[in-house]
Amino acid sequence: MAHERITEDIVREHFKNDLLMNSDEVITAKEQKDEKLVHLFENASKNEKGNKGYPEFIVSFKRLPNFIIIVECKGCINFHVSTNRDKPKDYAVDGVLHYMREVTKKDKEISILGIAVSGTNKDELKVSNFFYKNDKIEELKDIELLSLNSCFKLYDFQSYSLDLQNLKIIEKAIEYNNLLENYSIPTTERATFLSAILLALYNDGFRDGYKNYNSVKELTTYIIQSCENYLKDKVAEDKRNSILNIYKTILNHKITHSETLQNKQTKKTEPNNLVKTFIDNIKKNIYPLINYDNAGFDILGKFYSEFIKYAGSDSKTGLVLTPSHITDLFCDLINLSKDDVVYDPCCGTGGFLVSAMKKMILLAGNNQEKIKIIKEKQLLGTEERADMFAYACSNMMMRGDGKSNIYHDDCFNTKHKAFIKSLYPTVAMLNPPYSAGATMQLEFILNAMDSLEKSGRCVAIVQMSCALTSDKKIIEKHRMLLEKHTLEAVISTPDDLFYPAAGVATCIMVFRAHEPHNSPTWFGYWKDDGFKKDKRKGRINLGEYKNKYEILMENYKHYEKIGFSVIKKVKFDDEWCCEAYMDIDFSSTPDLDFIDTMREYLSIMFSFGKLVNISNESFSNKKEIKNKNFKRFRIAYDEKKKEGLFKIEKGERLNKDKRKEGETPLLTSTSLYNGVSNFIDKETFIDSKKLFSNKITIDMLADVFYHSYEYFGDDNVHTLIFQEGDKNIYIKMYLTTLLKKLKIKYAYGRQVRLKRLEDEYIYLPVTKSGKPDWDFMENYIKSLPYSKSI
Repeated sequence: MAHERITEDIVREHFKNDLLMNSDEVITAKEQKDEKLVHLFENASKNEKGNKGYPEFIVSFKRLPNFIIIVECKGCINFHVSTNRDKPKDYAVDGVLHYMREVTKKDKEISILGIAVSGTNKDELKVSNFFYKNDKIEELKDIELLSLNSCFKLYDFQSYSLDLQNLKIIEKAIEYNNLLENYSIPTTERATFLSAILLALYNDGFRDGYKNYNSVKELTTYIIQSCENYLKDKVAEDKRNSILNIYKTILNHKITHSETLQNKQTKKTEPNNLVKTFIDNIKKNIYPLINYDNAGFDILGKFYSEFIKYAGSDSKTGLVLTPSHITDLFCDLINLSKDDVVYDPCCGTGGFLVSAMKKMILLAGNNQEKIKIIKEKQLLGTEERADMFAYACSNMMMRGDGKSNIYHDDCFNTKHKAFIKSLYPTVAMLNPPYSAGATMQLEFILNAMDSLEKSGRCVAIVQMSCALTSDKKIIEKHRMLLEKHTLEAVISTPDDLFYPAAGVATCIMVFRAHEPHNSPTWFGYWKDDGFKKDKRKGRINLGEYKNKYEILMENYKHYEKIGFSVIKKVKFDDEWCCEAYMDIDFSSTPDLDFIDTMREYLSIMFSFGKLVNISNESFSNKKEIKNKNFKRFRIAYDEKKKEGLFKIEKGERLNKDKRKEGETPLLTSTSLYNGVSNFIDKETFIDSKKLFSNKITIDMLADVFYHSYEYFGDDNVHTLIFQEGDKNIYIKMYLTTLLKKLKIKYAYGRQVRLKRLEDEYIYLPVTKSGKPDWDFMENYIKSLPYSKSI
């Protein structure tokens, strides 16, 4: 039995050290709490008496609920397999086959990999692998412990394997940044340092020889020499010198010229082995991924991009690297072909060119001559910053391209523009520097399209402010764009798209070059791309992106969908975003939304001391909302048209220095505490500011609340006053709930303003005569829990 524990430790170590192991995704345990797994093994005892029984290991995967790996271990290789494979208690193979048969009795659709392991010495270990699929168990020829990647390939789970690879890359990018941070290596030095090391690792000689250098200065010199040797036959001399000049700056970096470093965690001074440690880590944990599914050096490029995202992205400098799923999406939005010539005028680390190259090579199939032309002639980039130019060139080489036409120049330079135009680009992809401001971002788009062939396509991701019309300079850029080019589509993107590098609202704009605007534009609301924010890993794909991408592309350019897309002809002085025009489905608002509005209100009233008891009782039986007819009503009253529900009054700024503590709520823009920021003295402002009560408010971020009490509202809060007679609290609860749905149309990048509220509509249940059915709204709220308490 003691020997068996050694075998189990070998297996445990194997999975623990697997390159794709991720404790958040992969569960390794004897017994698991998952109800399905409990059910599968509830009668699987090896004594065959129908009791529960478990193998030494069950490996399950959170996103592959129908796939498990089971492992049986024996300490002695003499007990690996019996002659007839019918002694599950005594032999590893017999045991694993027993469990596979028992599990598949319960679920014939499940995919199982069974592994039998015996022995206590890694070099003499006996391993048998069994594959169950489509109601059959087959023994594999493999006689070693398989990697997780190999296991996934057996069942065509390569996409999941790729997800785990990406998670590993993110995990290590963060880990290695933290390693450098622990020794106070500045973020400004990290990207150059990594770029040089990754390029050096392309040399077989460097991969084998770097360990022979004990002096950090000699090792750094060897890194530079290895980069120079690699670049010698890959790029022209002027470009090579520009790249090497950037790499040579690491000779003066703290990490490469200090013989000792201070460890921030231990607060001790240590010999500087950091460079060698860093290379060791990359060689051990990242470099082997190159051999996975012919991934090649593209893996190093992915790691490089992720590392820079955490080390070098800085919204203050305008360096915000575009996520790879967005650079890939660009290719599909403009229907990239293998014959396009792609230009990025501010190429940063080359993300768009990398995605374009991969897509075009895929479209070229096995045509090697075409692939060569794509790499040598159809990828153009300009980058003004010397360091970013070096990173872009390195990134392209890491993706298997040493011949890309990336230029260290200013994309606005007249001579350079003429040169780019002479290369006949048909597509422009860009993410202009956000530090330049909205007007300049639009100027980058104009400048890029100047270089394109007629009917060329341009796609850019810019700040949402570029789509709005609050600035006359932006309106003028809109006019210039539509005068020459067609705005085909605008897509609103997630607010946290660039997390953790920057928090900025953005949108994607798609243009057709040199064709004046004279057709409707497709506007999409793609605020959910399937990625989730993780404090440790940034934004990660947990398997939802594919579905979100498919929904986007199914509707793109051709279809309108409530709450997602709209087609509208716009002018230069209109807002260019879906939020300004899309309809919201108010009629399907669930009961729970109305109940939550009441509960939030009651909670606030209780905290104010205005309520003692809260009951979940209702007045009457449930009223069905789904059978009602709904009609569209303007929210803000229009004096000329004599229509609209509310007169809207904007709050006023209350001088902070004049405020005194008191008992009257002051509302500001917040989603918390019913919008109340603090309590002030009423008498101080009663004669100079508006005091409201029993009203609904909406703040600049579309947070909507009902207030039965007196309050002051600051200038970011709008108070809604019924145009035709005040309504009771039940109707106001109903309307508050519906108005909350406007939240999806507003954010810091596009805030609620009086002018925008003038164009907002809400759908309400109506009487037979088409008037708002106030009685129904009241009775509906009264039929819900908590209505008696309000």
